[in-house]
Amino acid sequence: MAFSNRPQVYSDAIQRYSLQSTKDTLYAGQQYIFLATLLQQSERHDQSRGEQHDLAIVQTVGPECERKRLRFSYKDLHQLLNLPQPQGGRAQVLFLRGFLPPSWIRSLGAKYIIDPEFFRQHLDLPFIPKCQSVFATPCLPSTKKNALTLRVSTISRTDLAVNGTQRRGRIAEDLTNYFRGFCNTARPGDSLVRSFYSLNSRYNVVEQDISICVEEREEGWTAVVWLDTGKDLTGSPPGPWTQSKLTRSTFLPVPHHVRQIALTHEALKSKGERPPARVADCGSLPQSATHLAQEFDMFLDKNVAAQDALYTLSPLFSFAAESEIQFLNLLQELYDDIANKLGRDEQSTVALQILTWHKQLLDQHSNRVEETLRFLRSCVRTQWPHASGKHKKKADLVKSSLSKTMNISWRAQLNNL
Repeated sequence: MAFSNRPQVYSDAIQRYSLQSTKDTLYAGQQYIFLATLLQQSERHDQSRGEQHDLAIVQTVGPECERKRLRFSYKDLHQLLNLPQPQGGRAQVLFLRGFLPPSWIRSLGAKYIIDPEFFRQHLDLPFIPKCQSVFATPCLPSTKKNALTLRVSTISRTDLAVNGTQRRGRIAEDLTNYFRGFCNTARPGDSLVRSFYSLNSRYNVVEQDISICVEEREEGWTAVVWLDTGKDLTGSPPGPWTQSKLTRSTFLPVPHHVRQIALTHEALKSKGERPPARVADCGSLPQSATHLAQEFDMFLDKNVAAQDALYTLSPLFSFAAESEIQFLNLLQELYDDIANKLGRDEQSTVALQILTWHKQLLDQHSNRVEETLRFLRSCVRTQWPHASGKHKKKADLVKSSLSKTMNISWRAQLNNL
């Protein structure tokens, strides 16, 4: 069935599949009920709240391609749909930033013939009614032939210390309220938070996803990268990270280790295209992930990038890995402090409770890192477009280094805890 430029056909196909039950077929579609319902909804968003945010940023990658982005706000969907598919050995990276309205999901799904599973998994959130859940996520690794999800952590530090134990109790309730109200309050481009927790009285962690899928064409390929990070969190639906006691919080930057970056950063700035920040993107809680769409290809060879999808997207993997190492570094510092309290009877019980809580967090992080490593090691990645000829050696070197770095760095830090 041809879906190109036929968003309603794309949406209706998902709707019909979601109605299939175990009475009818082995391939029941109940896990798609939420997505199908969302796609059938009429637009109810106040457009003025989405106009000042780049909801999509497109970069064409290939020989003789300038580092110039095409930017599309909520009202620019028609222009985005008219954008030609990559041709002539070029590639296209489409960044989607923040919450997407139904019209955008329908239209982009039809234009790029995106597997609805990509949208379903990205939208598999706690606010989905439990009666609609069939516990389909995570799925078998073998089913992820062209897509995966990276989890990114952002650490916040507050100048106003609060009781960590009491705060953890409130966060669970606050998150429940956040997820319940998200679909009713979210506007195009609003940032989404997957998880939020407090490590102690001063440090908290925000977790967000980067969902990636790659679609190969006859004359090129397109990567769709859906970021949870859109508008500043202070301008998105409120949660425990924006409550009054955290108004003096700041998000720590994710350290990005690049050789001689301190000496060459000014030259790199002059090479890049840096338009003024949108009003909706400015706020009191800026995040490093906000700049991914703008700067992900800063150090890429554009000739290699046009041929190899994993090479092109390797900066996203590196960013996720750096955020994990930063998280582990913080835990190491906290553990050193906790170890000093274990010998004191009045504080040992609390310290052991905190260690148990941190162990649960480590297990969750470890499972996600293992899933990413499994993807990098598996033959699934060979189904993405890959470089050949003179560019193969450079692409393979970067990809091999990426896999080894994520594996060794994570395990080394974990063993130190």
